[in-house]
Amino acid sequence: MLTLFVLTTACALGPAVNVEVSVSTPAENEVLRGWLSARLMEEGYDLASSPQAAQSAVVVRAAGDGMTVDVRGAGQRSFAVEAGPASVQRLEVLHRAIQGVDATATGLEHHSPARAVAVRFVGPADEPLFAEIVGAAQEAGVQLTAQPADADTLVCIASRGGLAEIAIGAAADGCVPAETVAVVGTDLERRQFALDLVGRAVPAEGPSVLPDATEPAPGLEPSALVGPAYIADYGEFPPMHGPARAEVRLAAEGGVVVRGAVDPAMRARLRLGQISGLGGRFEVAIVPSRGPNLRVIDTYMLGGADWQMNVGERVRLVLAATAGADIHAFSTELASAAEVSWALALPVGASFQLRGGARVHAMVHPGLSGVTAQHKSRNAGSWERTPWRVGVSLGFSHGWRIE
Repeated sequence: MLTLFVLTTACALGPAVNVEVSVSTPAENEVLRGWLSARLMEEGYDLASSPQAAQSAVVVRAAGDGMTVDVRGAGQRSFAVEAGPASVQRLEVLHRAIQGVDATATGLEHHSPARAVAVRFVGPADEPLFAEIVGAAQEAGVQLTAQPADADTLVCIASRGGLAEIAIGAAADGCVPAETVAVVGTDLERRQFALDLVGRAVPAEGPSVLPDATEPAPGLEPSALVGPAYIADYGEFPPMHGPARAEVRLAAEGGVVVRGAVDPAMRARLRLGQISGLGGRFEVAIVPSRGPNLRVIDTYMLGGADWQMNVGERVRLVLAATAGADIHAFSTELASAAEVSWALALPVGASFQLRGGARVHAMVHPGLSGVTAQHKSRNAGSWERTPWRVGVSLGFSHGWRIE
């Protein structure tokens, strides 16, 4: 998933919109302004640095428990947003803002930008961080647009918890490998990072954003970076690989296996591969069972390939195909023996991110084995299982990213 925004120092291709919000505390105003700005850009509008530079100015204010949306351009439109859940109010504000911009920006002339700098979020957009970028761009007199050209500079940001990986290159080349990492875990860190990013991204012929890049804004410290600081010299970025693409993950699960009868099962798994994509896995499953004067332990040792896909920010789906051996060990009062045969499995399941690299898993393990599935005793009856099996398991895992 790629979320795209653009900074430019000239007038934009699409209608240029300025957004001002005054509904609550300054922090909450910034969050709503960032959210509304992002949604308007997704609709194809550009974001002007000031009401004077805009073709339409959107002003959102509090009105009792509701809000008002005033849009001024070639004409003027005003809308009332009734009190209700915050999520519903946000969508209503967006709907009214679009309606007002379409009505008031009609017929106004706009020009193509001379050169632009695109900001692309790789993965889900970091709304608080984008809100800070909007504020920094407006303070610098920089206009935001949703229409980059091949000659524009492209800044790619991959949010990794409290860190952000940054890559800068030509828009025609797409996202290049990340060059540096910034700490953006707190409001102050996000604010300074946004100022530094705008200062780094604005073309040389554009306006000066930071008079002295070595001095942070009042009350702020320079952006904290993993590696040498780059604020004093924008030309020197500490090298690093691109956004994390692979990981090593260890998992432990418990559950049951149905083979005509229900038996308990314990599983351990090692996976190495892409975080979202192809990987390899090795799994050991131990399934104990009992019969009349008989103890049986089936040990499945399976390896193969899988495919993972992220759904949203925390959910991950997986489908695998594995093959290996079923070691069927059994013992009676008189003797013990073992048999080894082939085994196949097609595991499928989902996991949910808990914190850091920890995840909780729910898996289904259909499979087939060639091992002997019956033991008979003249005096005490028999033990019998089907060659096919369906396992269900729940468990936890921890992963380590490979940079």
